[in-house]
Amino acid sequence: LLGYVLDAEWGRQGGSAVNHSNARIEIGSNIAAGRMQLEWWDPNTGERLQIIEIQHPGGPLALQPPTFSQHIAFKLTRAESG
Repeated sequence: LLGYVLDAEWGRQGGSAVNHSNARIEIGSNIAAGRMQLEWWDPNTGERLQIIEIQHPGGPLALQPPTFSQHIAFKLTRAESG
C-alpha cells in the first residue's frame, strides 16, 4: 500500500504549513493479522525517514506518521515469512 498525506491548507494555498505531530491515518477496520513493514518518506527529497516493523494482531489498523509539515508519504508492505 502506498500512501500520501497532504496538509490541505498548504496544498490549496502554498506557503508555510504547520507541523502535524498527532496525525492519524486510518487504513481499515478489518486488516488481517501479520507482520508488516512501514516506511515513511519525505516527498520533497525522496529520503526515507523511518522504517518500522509492525506485528498487527488483526482488526483495525491506524498509522501515526512522524511529525511533518506540508506532506509525507508512506509504503506499507507485508513482511515475508521466515
